[in-house]
Amino acid sequence: MRKTPYKEGGILALFLTKEHGVVSLLAQGIHRKSAPIRAAYLTPLSHLEIVYYRGRGEGLRRLKESRPASVADLAMNPVKQSILFFLADVCARVTQSGHHADGLYNELIFILEYLHHATEIANVPLFFLNRLTVISGIQPHFNAPDELLNTGINPVYVEYWQHFSALDLEGKMSFEASGEMRGNLLEGMLLYLRAHLPNFGDIKSLEVLRGLM
Repeated sequence: MRKTPYKEGGILALFLTKEHGVVSLLAQGIHRKSAPIRAAYLTPLSHLEIVYYRGRGEGLRRLKESRPASVADLAMNPVKQSILFFLADVCARVTQSGHHADGLYNELIFILEYLHHATEIANVPLFFLNRLTVISGIQPHFNAPDELLNTGINPVYVEYWQHFSALDLEGKMSFEASGEMRGNLLEGMLLYLRAHLPNFGDIKSLEVLRGLM
C-alpha cells in the first residue's frame, strides 16, 4: 500500500488486491475515529481486508472499511520494517512500469508470513527479487550470461546470482554472504530489472536496507 495526501482531507492509497490488481482508493476523514482506515495500517505492505465503493464513471473509488487480515505485527521490528519498505518500493516501480506480474500478490503474502515466523531474514530481499524475475517472465538465462553482463552487472555477482537461483527455499534463506555482498547482488538484480521493465527507476530505500545488512 502507498499513500498520498488528498485535498478533501483524506488520502489516496494504492492497494494491491488479489482479485483486481492495483486499485487506488480515497480514504476520507483519516484523522476521525470513524475513518475507514486506522493510522496503524498506513505502513508499507500492511495485509488488510478491505471494502470499497467502485465509483461511477471516472469518479474515485472510496474505501469503506478495513481490518487486519493477519495478526502479524512486523512494524515493531526495524529490520523487518526496512525490508517491507524496500519490497513496497520495488512493487511500486513494477506497477508504475506498466508491467503486471500475475503472481505478485501471492508472493507478497508468502513473504509476510515468512517474515512473521522466521529468524533468518537477511536474504528475503534477494529471494523476492529473484522470484520477481520468474513471475514476470524475465528470468535470466545463466547459460548465456552476456545479457546479464551487458546490463552492467559485475561477473562475480552474476556467478553468485546463478548459484543463489539454483538453491531451494531453505538454501536461499540460509545463503551465506557478507552484508556488502548481499547489497551488491541486490544492486545487480535491480540493474537487471531496470533493463527489462520500462520506467522502473531507482530504489531509494536500498541504501537504508544496506545499512542494516
